[in-house]
Amino acid sequence: MNYRIEQDFLGELKIPHDAYYGVHTARALANFNLPNYHLTHNYLIQGFAKVKIAAANANYRTGKINSETCKAIIFACEQILAGKYLDQFTIPAIQGGAGTSTNMNANEVIANIALEHLGYEKGRYDILHPINHVNMSQSTNDAYPTAIKLGIYELINEVERNLKYLRRCLEDKADEFKDIMKMGRTQLEDAVPIALGREFKVYAMAINRDVRRLHQVKELFLQVNMGGDAIGTGVSNHPDYRIAVIEELRKITKTPITACEDLVDGTQNLDVFPQLSSMLKICGLNLRKIANDLRLMNSGPTTSIHEIDLPALQAGSSIMPKKVNPVGAEFIMQIGYKILGNDLIVSECTVGEFELNAWEPLIADALFESLTLLRDGLELFSNTVVKGITANKSLCEEYFEHCPTAATELISIIGYDNVAQIIARVNETGESYKKAAIEMGFVEANYFSK
Repeated sequence: MNYRIEQDFLGELKIPHDAYYGVHTARALANFNLPNYHLTHNYLIQGFAKVKIAAANANYRTGKINSETCKAIIFACEQILAGKYLDQFTIPAIQGGAGTSTNMNANEVIANIALEHLGYEKGRYDILHPINHVNMSQSTNDAYPTAIKLGIYELINEVERNLKYLRRCLEDKADEFKDIMKMGRTQLEDAVPIALGREFKVYAMAINRDVRRLHQVKELFLQVNMGGDAIGTGVSNHPDYRIAVIEELRKITKTPITACEDLVDGTQNLDVFPQLSSMLKICGLNLRKIANDLRLMNSGPTTSIHEIDLPALQAGSSIMPKKVNPVGAEFIMQIGYKILGNDLIVSECTVGEFELNAWEPLIADALFESLTLLRDGLELFSNTVVKGITANKSLCEEYFEHCPTAATELISIIGYDNVAQIIARVNETGESYKKAAIEMGFVEANYFSK
């Protein structure tokens, strides 16, 4: 293998000649050697590319870099946004240094793509430098969280879209099942009648609240600390840079992005991340509740509730022929459990120290994982489970007709004690509560046909 030699203040290192990363990335690879752990999320990489474009344009506007350097950096970033060179982002998501390694990975890859575009060999940092040019006017401490927020904003939009799709699927089932009466249950015991469609309607309402919560919280991710530099004071920046870089971010993201009200606050306090994580946790809890209800209503089919049939997706047993398990519901429930665990990570990591939170890489990893799981899981759950649900109408109505507690509807007419007598008789004879109520003289023969 051919190598080039790069150096930093710690000394020289051999870098594979075909690698677009450089010495800082190579050191990080050795320090955080997790070969079986996933790498930097693609949405974070895209966020970095947008940040570096905005910074390059802002630095050009303020006279810090020339037009050729600016255009070369933008070219490199656009290549990354097009999905190229992603294999050069080699740092694991878990790392020390508050994201510095990922930022330097981005700086080096962008610099070397730009150098080749200009006709130079990789590593010719005397022409275009990863720090002096690509990272100019930035610190990891403003570029990294801004890139995270840009990536998260894009993912929230995708999750919101798939939540709306699930809501529509549930609403369709609510309409399809609106005339099917069944028994409601409290604490897993028979309660009072309810329409099957009404149950699906309230599932859709729960998901609608998740949509509203996410829509509200995502706007907070358009408030960034870009221009704050190391701790938010912008100590090394051109006076006009802060305004220019936000204007450039608006152009490239096509969003009304703004600077945090106070960049020092925006640098050290990360409470927006657990706020989002708690919204995702609530969404996961709602999904677990819905999916578990569906599992229970589907259970059987011979010796349990079996009011609905979930789509048969795969064989359920290696020993019991024809057994089918509710794997789609179990799938989305496990995503809910994973989001719950990630919420704990985000909550614990949000408590940093003084002017910077060193645990931001783990926060980002947990949130990107939760959002990606939720986005993909929602689409699968909607298409493979919810859309294919069918109702066992005859069994629902049989339970309704013969369940003693259905007589509860008569309490306002004949009183609690008389209803208790009806229920006692139904438990003994197995007849319908309607028949018992008529034969015991509590209601007229035509009462239930009204």
